[in-house]
Amino acid sequence: MIKIILLVAILTLPLAIAAFPGISSEYHGIVITEGSYAAPGTLILASFIDGRLCGETKVRLSGEYSSLSCTGGRPGEQVFFRVNYDKALESAAFIPGNATRVDLFVGELSKANKLLEETPWHGKCSSCIIGFALIGIGLILVANGIYFAFKWKKN
Repeated sequence: MIKIILLVAILTLPLAIAAFPGISSEYHGIVITEGSYAAPGTLILASFIDGRLCGETKVRLSGEYSSLSCTGGRPGEQVFFRVNYDKALESAAFIPGNATRVDLFVGELSKANKLLEETPWHGKCSSCIIGFALIGIGLILVANGIYFAFKWKKN
């Protein structure tokens, strides 16, 4: 009986391994279509040259996308992007376990450059406040730990 269970386990192991997804490559950045920032809800698609879709997300804040997880590629394989099914001008390499900023432009690049010159801050610091808050909380926790360590040592 044990031999049968072991045999079944050994034979099904490759299926379990094949079903486990590979490590993803993450992408984020700004999105400009025809000279204006993409509206929230705009669809962003990522695929490989052979047309295999590897990930998708939607614009959450005006002109910004994040959390686009792309899976199923080989390291170095090119990832191509579409914005609402229109081909973006940019592509990026698939790097498992890496987060890459890829700013996407659809339409004339001169219009996108003009918009970026008018609002150079856009898309560069959307998570700065969260980052500063986390650093502040971390510093408070460290200071609190040091305080209690000295207080405990006195007793």
